[in-house]
Amino acid sequence: MSKILLLGNGINRCFAKSSWRDAIENVRSKYGVKTTAKQIEKLPYNMQIVAASNDRVEDAMKDYCADLCADEISEENKDLILNITDGFDEILTTNYSFEIEQALGVKPSAASYRRISNQSRDGLKDRQKKMNIYKYHKAKDKRIWHIHGDAAAPRSVVMGHYYYGKLLREIQERVSEFVPGYMGKTAEGLEYEPSSWVDLFLMNDVYIIGFAFDLCEYDLYYLLCCKKRRENGSTVTYIVKEGETIDPEKKIMLDAYNVKTKKIKAADYKEFYKAAAEYVRRIK
Repeated sequence: MSKILLLGNGINRCFAKSSWRDAIENVRSKYGVKTTAKQIEKLPYNMQIVAASNDRVEDAMKDYCADLCADEISEENKDLILNITDGFDEILTTNYSFEIEQALGVKPSAASYRRISNQSRDGLKDRQKKMNIYKYHKAKDKRIWHIHGDAAAPRSVVMGHYYYGKLLREIQERVSEFVPGYMGKTAEGLEYEPSSWVDLFLMNDVYIIGFAFDLCEYDLYYLLCCKKRRENGSTVTYIVKEGETIDPEKKIMLDAYNVKTKKIKAADYKEFYKAAAEYVRRIK
C-alpha cells in the first residue's frame, strides 16, 4: 500500500508569503464591493472570493493565478519541501501554487508548469473532464496532483459553489467507475492501476499535513465517507501541530469517518513539517 501526502495551504506559513486575507482585500477593492473585509472573513475560506468579487470568480482568479505562476521560493524553502515530500509515493495538494514543482527543479513560469502537465489513461479517454481529477504534474520521479486546480490553468481552479459542484459531480462519477474496477481486480488477486487522485485517496494510506479541513470541503468529506464505507485496510491520518485547536465540530466529523489525529510537538512550523514527514517515514 502506498503512502499518499495531502499537503494543504498551511505550508505558506513557512514562506512569509502574502496571506489569502491580503488577496481577498485586493479583490474586494478592485471590484468595489461594499461588503466589509470583516464580514467576508466570516465566510468559509473557499467561498470568500465569491463575495469579494461579487461572483466574478473567474476574472478575479485570473489575476491571482498570474501572480502565483511568477512566484519563486528560496533555496532554503526548496530544501524544506524536498524534506517534507521525501518518502511519499504520490503527492496531492490543495494549493494552486507550485512550491513542490520548484523544489523538484521546475523553473517558475506558467509555460514551465504546462510542459510538465500530464493526463492519466482515463483522462485522455474522457476529454470532457475539466476539474483535474486525472491531471498531474511530473517532475523528476514525483507526480503532483493539484486536486483543486492549478494556477497555470486558471479555469481549473476550484473556488465557490459553482466549481465545487462541478468537482463533486466528477468525483462521484469517478467513484462509481473506480469501485467495481478496483474490487474486481483485487478479488482476482490482480493489481489495480490508479488513474486519478480520487483512486489514490481511496486505495492508500493518506497523510494530511497543513490543511484546515474546513467543513465546507465537501469533496474531501465525501471521499472520507466513501473510503470508510468501502473499507480496504487503508487509513487517513490528520497531522497537526501540538497546541493548535481543532474545532469540536470538525473533530466530530473526522472521528465519524475514522480519521486518525496525530499531534506533533514542534517549536515552529518549519520544525513541525519536518517532524511530521519524519513521523510518516518511520511508519512501515
